Amino acid sequence: MAKQWHISVENLKTQLDEVIERVVEDDDVVIIELASGECITLSAGKPADAVRPNDGPMSPKAYKAFLRAAGAWSDVDTDALVERIYAERRSSKPLVDL
Repeated sequence: MAKQWHISVENLKTQLDEVIERVVEDDDVVIIELASGECITLSAGKPADAVRPNDGPMSPKAYKAFLRAAGAWSDVDTDALVERIYAERRSSKPLVDL
């Protein structure tokens, strides 16, 4: 059965293996308490495609939203857009340091 337990960030540094094991294998929820008093919740998750599967028919509401989004691009000259993208890729602009 999943449990919820608390650990300070200082103790997390030395018990990380145990924390990960409890979250992954026991499905526990860990509340990490920071020195500032704020907390972070750590719990096991599922891959994005398992949470929101992309199979089955689209709901009418989702379909309308899709059409609205597609309509927003209706006035774009796609040939010019593709040409501009490839021109940018071929340009010799210097890289930006981040």
